[in-house]
Amino acid sequence: MTQIIVMYALLIPCVATFMYSKSKQKQSLPATIFKGLSTWIIIGGALALAMSFPLNLFTVLIIAALAMGLAGDVALSLPGHGLRSGIVFFALGHVGLVAAMISALGSIPLIAVPIVAVLFTLLMLVQRKLGVSPPEKLRIPVIAYTAIISCMLTLALMAPFYIFPSGLALLFAGVLFTVADLTLAVNSFSKKSDLDGESATADSKVFSLSCYFLGQSLFAVSVFFFG
Repeated sequence: MTQIIVMYALLIPCVATFMYSKSKQKQSLPATIFKGLSTWIIIGGALALAMSFPLNLFTVLIIAALAMGLAGDVALSLPGHGLRSGIVFFALGHVGLVAAMISALGSIPLIAVPIVAVLFTLLMLVQRKLGVSPPEKLRIPVIAYTAIISCMLTLALMAPFYIFPSGLALLFAGVLFTVADLTLAVNSFSKKSDLDGESATADSKVFSLSCYFLGQSLFAVSVFFFG
């Protein structure tokens, strides 16, 4: 439990500094440094928790997924194909999360299949309703990414029903991560966001990043429950 308190004591001011730096300048060295440092703190928290328990498959997969998140953060800060690379790394991270939750559940419940299909359809409709329209070269990656998120979210929603109360950590983490990804898609690919003004867009980015870091940190915390 001490590891969790220390993680959040370091994470909160670090994320706040990152957001402040980013608000002053869209692409700045301090913002890049503090964003990466925030993710390192989350990974460090998971590693510190892992040292308190015998190493298992769930812990390894969670830490690997968090590492993919760090790689995605770095990719998004790079020019050129950074967004495409970021999608790939975050997709791999979600695959790791899916595998971790399967290991926690012990198997894939058959009911998960129709739930994945429903959530995928719902997320695609929500993106369309919000005006998300990625460029042609990114449409297939975005669809594939949405499918992977649907799998992750399905298992997160089911976790508390099979593993209570520990599964609640996975539930909240999965929901927050999905909301963060959906908000990021709107900020990146929606024409509507261009009409809302800089203030609304800035607020949306703060909301997305808050959900992202909180979701990632809860996945790190899940090591305490499933380690």
